[in-house]
Amino acid sequence: MERFYHTLNIAIDAVLANKFRSILTALGIIFGVGAVIAMMAIGNGARQEILEQIKMVGVNNVLITPILDNSAAEGDEGEDENRW
Repeated sequence: MERFYHTLNIAIDAVLANKFRSILTALGIIFGVGAVIAMMAIGNGARQEILEQIKMVGVNNVLITPILDNSAAEGDEGEDENRW
């Protein structure tokens, strides 16, 4: 336990000896964590907004219809060969 207090004392002395460096390090950590939290909040907010817009459209309002190519369906492929 005495070794722990000795190590803690050395750490406190180092922080007090380099106050400006310690303040800059603390500010870097604070701004870094704040930036990560802000980006997570922005991402979650955008996700919720998109989901709300999709809910407003509704699942039953989306229609999917196939588009058939008339020339392929009628067998006009042979006419293309005769053109050349």
